[in-house]
Amino acid sequence: MKPPLSPLFSPRCRQRTQDTGPSTGSEVTSSVPTASKTSLSWASQRTMAVPLVIAALLGLGCRPVETPPAVSAERPVPAAPVAQSPTPDSAGTESPSPSTDASYADAVDASPRPMPADLWQTWIQQVIEGQSDRIQAEQHVSAEQMQELQAAGARLRELLLDGGVDMAGFSALASLPQLEHLRIRQTPVDDRFCRLVADALPRLLILNLPHGRITAAGIAELSRIESLVQLRLGGPQLDDRAAAAIAGLPALQSLHLIGPGLSPAGLRALASAPELSSLYIDDCPLPDE
Repeated sequence: MKPPLSPLFSPRCRQRTQDTGPSTGSEVTSSVPTASKTSLSWASQRTMAVPLVIAALLGLGCRPVETPPAVSAERPVPAAPVAQSPTPDSAGTESPSPSTDASYADAVDASPRPMPADLWQTWIQQVIEGQSDRIQAEQHVSAEQMQELQAAGARLRELLLDGGVDMAGFSALASLPQLEHLRIRQTPVDDRFCRLVADALPRLLILNLPHGRITAAGIAELSRIESLVQLRLGGPQLDDRAAAAIAGLPALQSLHLIGPGLSPAGLRALASAPELSSLYIDDCPLPDE
């Protein structure tokens, strides 16, 4: 059962042009959601039970608000060559950051920059020596480099791969049993990857796969991770069946979907998620009725 929540809530509808760089923080509010160019986002942030949030969306549409809800900031990118550890106030959270991944169709870079071998080795060595428990790479990581992560073993807690990964290297995740935060961008992971993650990472708290091809079958695999509290997925294959599977994740508290193919029935399915308290949906035109 969810804890008592305060009665204030205002759903919001944000209209953005195609992302061309870092977010400026500005947004245009609209009282009626429109197709294609409209990104629909809202978050209860424990200000109202999720079923009432869904009811507000379906019955009233979006209402303009002057300020967005407060969300925790995503951890900063570490300055090379040091792989920094998370600060106490930011640990365990990741903001929705829609400006980075909301344009789903053209998301994956066809010509990624390779990860420099010396820098990658430096970061791994820092984890081995206990100087850090986090690696974040903005360049493409090869299968061979992924295998090199086995040396970090149980010391690695966060792996943030923002430049894409050679999927042949994913078997290395089995050597990272203490991993709590996994983010993989620029890589079309599928349901088989979800099965691998569920088998290899029993302590995972945060999973962020904005450019994946995850369906209801893959999400069902994730239900085996009883610790998973935050999930971020993207793609039109996230349909009403996927929403029903998400509602079956036992500990999920925060959900961000980018460009899903949901109907009002899918939203109602999400309303039944037992612990869900924060919900964002981008690029998903929905009717007001």
